[in-house]
Amino acid sequence: MDAGKQLCEQCGGSGWRVVESADGSHALRCSCHPMRSAGLGLRRAGLPRRYETCSLESPQIDRPQQQGVFEPINPSQERALKIARRFVADFPIVEAGLLFIGPCGVGKTHLAAGIVRELVLAKNVRARFVDFRELLKEIQASYNPLTETSEKQVLAQVLESELLVIDDLGAEKPSAWVRDTIAYILNDRYKRNRPVVITTTLRDDSMEGPGRRPIDKLKERAGLREVERFDSLVDRIGVASRSRLHEMCKIVAMQGEDFRAIKSHAVESPPFAT
Repeated sequence: MDAGKQLCEQCGGSGWRVVESADGSHALRCSCHPMRSAGLGLRRAGLPRRYETCSLESPQIDRPQQQGVFEPINPSQERALKIARRFVADFPIVEAGLLFIGPCGVGKTHLAAGIVRELVLAKNVRARFVDFRELLKEIQASYNPLTETSEKQVLAQVLESELLVIDDLGAEKPSAWVRDTIAYILNDRYKRNRPVVITTTLRDDSMEGPGRRPIDKLKERAGLREVERFDSLVDRIGVASRSRLHEMCKIVAMQGEDFRAIKSHAVESPPFAT
């Protein structure tokens, strides 16, 4: 059921209410309209419902475990939060997009979703949030003649948006088609100077300095050539696309324990028997 129909008893979810006056009946915008428009804007941006409450606001001491609030627990997360806030404040006059890099559960997606939410609600920005794997599947599905969408329509949503957010870039195993697709998207955004915000769990070779990568030595010792857990960002998206990102994005490295694991184990232990 539509959120407006659940929350508003005055208009029944229509966004309009009838007011009687001496001149007759008049239709006026209901007070719930801004809230309904905000929810619609977030859904149009492709922001999943789980992330609709993601916020960049500061946690309040008197409100523990606030829904949607990002609570940094180490310097890298504090820095990432500040960078995300500055990006929102400066938009659309931003020098570069953002590339959040780090292990699972450190808050990369939360910050990316928070950026979308803040820009849609505060600045009415036409943003688009896509999961990398789901985007590829949607494009592949468009090749089916029985579907009602075309590849052009799917790509238009990501190419024409004022801000594109790609979550979990490189999660799909590399293939010529995957690399060509991401290269096409990034190159189009690059040429038109349209910003991107990206998250990835993959290691970035550019952060390891010149010379042979340490991970390559581990491959050799193990006698392995291609092992998925050893893949880097450039292994997954290709040299050309990673080169584009060097100019398009500021690297925001994040570290820490998995928030989800911490939360799942945050239960009170039963008292010891005496």
